[in-house]
Amino acid sequence: LESLEVVHNQLKLDYNVTQTTRCRNALILAYSQCDQPRLALDFWDEIVASREGPTYNSIHIALRACEKSPFGDVKAQQIWARLRRNNVELDQALWASYIAALAGNGDFELARSALEDGEAAGELNVDVFVLGSLLDAAPGQDKQADVEAWAEGRFPGVWAELRDEVGWDVDEGRMRRVRIEREVGP
Repeated sequence: LESLEVVHNQLKLDYNVTQTTRCRNALILAYSQCDQPRLALDFWDEIVASREGPTYNSIHIALRACEKSPFGDVKAQQIWARLRRNNVELDQALWASYIAALAGNGDFELARSALEDGEAAGELNVDVFVLGSLLDAAPGQDKQADVEAWAEGRFPGVWAELRDEVGWDVDEGRMRRVRIEREVGP
């Protein structure tokens, strides 16, 4: 974190460096990785206010920061509402990031409701990536068990594919980490 703060301060002081969306995306990622997701989301606000504006990567990155930030579900809902107002095309990957942001704050019911509403409206096709993102983001073994119980009953075929073909690893905290690629770059 100290090294990141030094670099960030240097960027602020150097007038030859233009703060682009890509640069701010990198700062969101860096601060999120340093367990400072709330601070990271300040850069989202800068991106939105900038002339260049956000990219699809910016949206994913901001939603990932929401996933780890206290009350990030509220910020995720604000971002999602803005995307809808601006008629941004919401693809499967964005849905997965949004649902994971809601679940990451422990609100499984809100994430489940958003997923089911998106599916009912024909905007979302629930697949292994969406369910895997939901499971991966759920904080704690109890929340992951809730996701599993619901997914097995609601989407048995997709859940079986996730469990049997994709699978997951168990980390040192006994949390399941699904073997899907959720990484995003600046």
